[in-house]
Amino acid sequence: MEIIVEYTLLQNFIIDFLIFKTTAKVLRVKCHFIILASILGAIVALISPLFHLSKIGEFLLKMFLAVLLVSITFSYKKFSSFLKIYLTFFFCTFLYGGVCAFFVQTFGQLSTVIILSIIIVTYFVLGYLIKFVNKRKEIEKFCLEVKLLNEGKTCECKGFLDTGNLLSDPITNKPVNLISYKLFRELFNVDIADILTKKIDMKNLKFAHYINLGTVADSSKVLAFEIDKIVVGEKEQEKPVLALCLKNFKSYEMILHNSFA
Repeated sequence: MEIIVEYTLLQNFIIDFLIFKTTAKVLRVKCHFIILASILGAIVALISPLFHLSKIGEFLLKMFLAVLLVSITFSYKKFSSFLKIYLTFFFCTFLYGGVCAFFVQTFGQLSTVIILSIIIVTYFVLGYLIKFVNKRKEIEKFCLEVKLLNEGKTCECKGFLDTGNLLSDPITNKPVNLISYKLFRELFNVDIADILTKKIDMKNLKFAHYINLGTVADSSKVLAFEIDKIVVGEKEQEKPVLALCLKNFKSYEMILHNSFA
């Protein structure tokens, strides 16, 4: 019986611990006294069946316990912040519970080791997904609406504001914005083969020339040129310098210079 009690405590401790960590990752907040809260949660989960509570009693106990554990583990100044943490904590609890229930219903009664393994794998999978989503949010925060105007033609696209882009044209000393081939083709309808073989008719481009892109150790020459105007939000630049970059820009078509920050 002691072994069962120890396993049950360990299982509930690990589950509670990972629920707190996942809640913190989702909300991107710090958690405190997480071990204490996990131990408390595990003890209550172990002894609560001894009181033979009704369904309503179990529900009220879980609600009160969640309030207590969230208050111990997370810091907040407003009720709205507490409510956000509280609901996220419940969501993570149901998520882990749902994963365990799925495997139990599919494969039958599982051992403590297998359940803990499933919980731990779920934690790492969720951690990867949370990191991916947060990274996408960070990128979207710096993605701006851009208009390129040249000889009566207007192209609209998403531009990524790269605060680390300090590239400048060595001839004009103007800031350089990088554009994808897709956007370049919309502006000038030039075939990719002509770009790769450098057989572009330079007369069709304004102030066309090649500049170095990259570090001294690893640099490549890219085609740079001017267009009539670029509009980013409320900021405008007359005769900006653009440089064609054949790399994949993913969810945007342009890398904006730091001057638009």
